[in-house]
Amino acid sequence: MGEKTFIPNWYEDKKSRKTNKKIKIFIKAALIVNIILLFIISNISNEIKNIYGEHGNNKNITVIQTAKIDTIVIERYREVSNFFEKNNFHYKSIIITKENLEIDIDVFNYDEYLHIIRCIENQYSIKKLTPNIKNEGNFNFKVIL
Repeated sequence: MGEKTFIPNWYEDKKSRKTNKKIKIFIKAALIVNIILLFIISNISNEIKNIYGEHGNNKNITVIQTAKIDTIVIERYREVSNFFEKNNFHYKSIIITKENLEIDIDVFNYDEYLHIIRCIENQYSIKKLTPNIKNEGNFNFKVIL
């Protein structure tokens, strides 16, 4: 037969209080982390909705995500959008990736085409420029930054 040992009640109570305290602290920490993560996710989704809500009906914005949509893409869009608004340029559509910005631009004449290209070159480095195509009296071209 095994030996009987005497463990006092105060020792068992103290041990269970410590264990319960550790569990409560872990649960509180997990709740705080979950609340912070939900707050961050909601902010990111609001910023993404703002990207799609800022443009007019005639503009098409596409965000191509490779791994995840991050604040770099949002900042790129805002920077290019502000540049176009400041210079009073109009674009038809924009495709945003982590590496490139592809902008589809409509202009009315060849002089405006040259002016826009010069302004974009002064602000950004152009990776690729498609030739202008005349559609219904307007010139259409694409710029990849």
